Amino acid sequence: MVKMNLRGKIHELLRRHPNRKFSAREITEAIIKEYPDLCRRKRQESAVIKTDRDLFASVHAGVGNLLAKLPYEEKSIKMTRPTPRLYSWRK
Repeated sequence: MVKMNLRGKIHELLRRHPNRKFSAREITEAIIKEYPDLCRRKRQESAVIKTDRDLFASVHAGVGNLLAKLPYEEKSIKMTRPTPRLYSWRK
C-alpha cells in the first residue's frame, strides 16, 4: 500500500503559501494535483479505490483526520474558528 505522508505534504503546501488560507477540500485538491504519480500508484494498488471520486474521498479523509489534530500539535499551523475552518501557515 502506498504511504502518502500527508502530514509532510500539508506542511509543504501551507509553508509555500504563507499568506493564504485553505479549506480541507482545497488542501485535498492541491495534494491530488501536485502529486499525480503518487495518487495514481495509490489508486492502482488499492482494492477499494476505483474512481477519481474514491481517490478524492480517501485522500480527503486522511487530510481531515490530520487537520483535526495538527493545529493543536504543531504551532506552525493556524486554524480559524468557527466553521468553516481554514488552515494557514503561522509565521
